Amino acid sequence: PRYAFRQFKSDGVITARQDPSDYLSALHYLIPDLMNSTGTDRENVIGIGIDFTSSTVLPVDKTGIPLCFRADFSNNPHSYVKLWNDHGANREAEMMTATALQRKEQWLMEQGGSINSESAIPKLLKVFREAPDVYKATYRWLNSSKPFAKGKKRCCWWYPPGPNE
Repeated sequence: PRYAFRQFKSDGVITARQDPSDYLSALHYLIPDLMNSTGTDRENVIGIGIDFTSSTVLPVDKTGIPLCFRADFSNNPHSYVKLWNDHGANREAEMMTATALQRKEQWLMEQGGSINSESAIPKLLKVFREAPDVYKATYRWLNSSKPFAKGKKRCCWWYPPGPNE
């Protein structure tokens, strides 16, 4: 297993990104080890749950491969998983909040009066502004999501939505 922890500098601040190969390593090594150590028979396994925190985003290409797996993006911090607590998009969140306030957007008050840099959209806007090559190469942004208000529940969604969504 790689258990890679990547650090990058952005605007003079060191940021950390998660390597999605860690997810694959866990499936490849940890699940079989857990099953062997507990004596669990594979026929008794009906599913494996995977969980990560809302607004954790990952850019993938048209085949679903994370961009950071490609040689041309392996050293670009914007091609890795951006965890929910990444505050690198503060400037973008502040700009979005100011625009919404100027336009008197009613939905902003439903969001607590400001857009948080931990949200997915400011993170995507930051990539658009700072790494247009990553943004252009991204077919979809995978994102986890907590259940939405008003009865709409989804466990995972992506940007942009597909044609039948």
